Amino acid sequence: MTPSDQEEYDEILNETSIMKLCQKEDNIIQCFDAYDYDSKLWIYMELMDIGAMTEIVLENEKQIEEEVCQYILR
Repeated sequence: MTPSDQEEYDEILNETSIMKLCQKEDNIIQCFDAYDYDSKLWIYMELMDIGAMTEIVLENEKQIEEEVCQYILR
């Protein structure tokens, strides 16, 4: 990943830190480690077959309906 600014970089690192704390939870994608190398952020994590949740949220410019959130969380 190439974060666009320091704020995005910090948000990504914060999210990976939280994911590391929750590794024993079955419903949370495992994040094994994150590295800053060659001006990029490299994240080693469990494969997500449908892609990143960020992509889904960004594609929907408006708020996501509660039913959709429930489906994703299941």
